[in-house]
Amino acid sequence: GGWKIVKGKRKCSITIEHGIKNPCAVSPNYPGRTTAETKCEIDVGKKTKWVRLYGRSEQWFDYLTIAGKKYSGILSGVAKSTGNIKWTSDFWWEPRTGWKICKAKKPPLKILESSKGKHMRLLK
Repeated sequence: GGWKIVKGKRKCSITIEHGIKNPCAVSPNYPGRTTAETKCEIDVGKKTKWVRLYGRSEQWFDYLTIAGKKYSGILSGVAKSTGNIKWTSDFWWEPRTGWKICKAKKPPLKILESSKGKHMRLLK
């Protein structure tokens, strides 16, 4: 694996439910509601080139930053990963649901990304 939380240690956690070679990072209380004012940064290491997204974040208020792009709203599909992944949750809004990011293989399908990066899904 080699994933680790580098900031906000009590805010997010690393899980190896899919095996040590396929680590995941999850929000607090996943898959239930995450807590307001949550921030964390995940170092996914150099071996992770792609990550799969699960769950949902409050659009406009909570977002994941992966390779410099911000993802918010429904989180699904696979994103290219470079550098650390950051999660930022608004200070007053209670997020509806949590999120999970897992190490992934290069996707066989084309990825469709909206122009604003607010919603992402796989093209079938």
